[in-house]
Amino acid sequence: MTPSPEHPSQVTQVTCPQCKVPGKKVKTITLKSLLVPGVLKVLNPHLQHYFCRESHCPVVYYGEDTVYLESQIKVPVLQKKSVGNPPACYCFGFSRGEVLAEGEKVVGEVKGHIQAGRCGCEVNNPQGSCCLGNLNALIQGQIEKVKTVPEEKKNHLIPGNSETF
Repeated sequence: MTPSPEHPSQVTQVTCPQCKVPGKKVKTITLKSLLVPGVLKVLNPHLQHYFCRESHCPVVYYGEDTVYLESQIKVPVLQKKSVGNPPACYCFGFSRGEVLAEGEKVVGEVKGHIQAGRCGCEVNNPQGSCCLGNLNALIQGQIEKVKTVPEEKKNHLIPGNSETF
């Protein structure tokens, strides 16, 4: 299949015009679903667009001659929010905090929904694809942080326990 805005290849070397990091191709339906109405009115659906996941960069999507910033997206973008409690699973409503608190329980629930054919990642998730990689990265990041905490405090910091940091 030839890559197009509706069937993009995942690998790209097209870099974000702001941070210069290569982005991930996204389908046009993702932008149609997530751009605020005023911005959607000027979307060129015939151009290929890319998702910039760099947290320090304000650009969420970019294309040949356009950029779309966080303020132009309907939902908070997990990759752009290093603090706070943004959505981590956009289809089933799990926040970053819930993933960090419940760990593998959330991952298992999301996997069950995916297997049942309920997910709508390409229209709900700003990256235009499944959140499982993000959920696992959040959990792994939590585990890596725990490794630097004194032993007597670790029991409260493991995903699935009642407290997180």
